[in-house]
Amino acid sequence: MLKRRTRTRTPVPGPAARRSLGLAVLGLALSVLGLGCPFDTRDPVAPGSSTGFCDGSKPPAQTPALLRDRIGRALECRLLDSDYFDSLDEQFTYTPDANSVAHAGPLFFLGWSRDRELTVMQQALAGSAATRPLKVTVRFLLYRPNGLGTADRPRYDVQYTMNLLLPDSTQVRYGGCADWELTGVNSPPVRLRTWADINPFEVGGCTPAEPVSAGVGTSGFLRFDRGQ
Repeated sequence: MLKRRTRTRTPVPGPAARRSLGLAVLGLALSVLGLGCPFDTRDPVAPGSSTGFCDGSKPPAQTPALLRDRIGRALECRLLDSDYFDSLDEQFTYTPDANSVAHAGPLFFLGWSRDRELTVMQQALAGSAATRPLKVTVRFLLYRPNGLGTADRPRYDVQYTMNLLLPDSTQVRYGGCADWELTGVNSPPVRLRTWADINPFEVGGCTPAEPVSAGVGTSGFLRFDRGQ
């Protein structure tokens, strides 16, 4: 007896299916040739997720070098009530050099605290529309432990410059030699406990590690001249 055969018809793929099949074959061929997948399978970047230098806050510093970088960025980007304030120890104090005290008077810097540091820096670097610098540039020419202090509160020799481009296109420069006392080196986060300015460049042995523009005074003048 002859068996009845049933014939099934294979459906012909439509235009969309043929296009998908062709792309799949192309992808496989490129993979075999070692050219990789021609399609970007990464997740799309969410709107507003910019990664510019001044975007967002940096986490608390875990090392002295990261603290230096966080403070410099916070001043340049005017992240004062967030990154800068958080980089200062609760017992923070600022000690000016003798030249700044002579100009400001003996009482101006008395009892300098973390809160006052924030207030003055906000006035000096953020300020009003008329006084706000168009740009702030901070550089550290030297940053190294000086062997003073204790294991968890070491002190660093610091040379820095801070340049302010003002709305009238003039530039004001601050900088010099300072002594920084840190906390939290053995138990991070690391924060700045004392910023003590020693001298402007070329005064009292304060020789910059790199050439700097003439007429740079310490940041004591920044706190006095622009912080009142």
